[in-house]
Amino acid sequence: MTDYQLFQAISQLVKTVVKKNHKKVSDALSDYLKGRIQRLQRLYALHQAGDITQDFFEQMQEEEKELFRMHLLEQKLVAKQAAEEMVNGTFDILGKFIRIK
Repeated sequence: MTDYQLFQAISQLVKTVVKKNHKKVSDALSDYLKGRIQRLQRLYALHQAGDITQDFFEQMQEEEKELFRMHLLEQKLVAKQAAEEMVNGTFDILGKFIRIK
């Protein structure tokens, strides 16, 4: 395996992992936000109509913020797993490269 082939193999690994995980994170965030936006719109409409108090509205907003924060932390774990997959894969490729030379 030449240096160029090594670079190509690592580059392909990174592209594959990023593509796979980008879609996973993007789809998860999109699905999450669609549901939450509808809920926030209903909450806002109730507040505007005077059906809920300002305090309750603010409390619900804080709960929504915390739920979104937790969802983003889940996506951070997906990104961390992707990074670990890239690191491990890169060193597997390097190990094969060193044994071949």
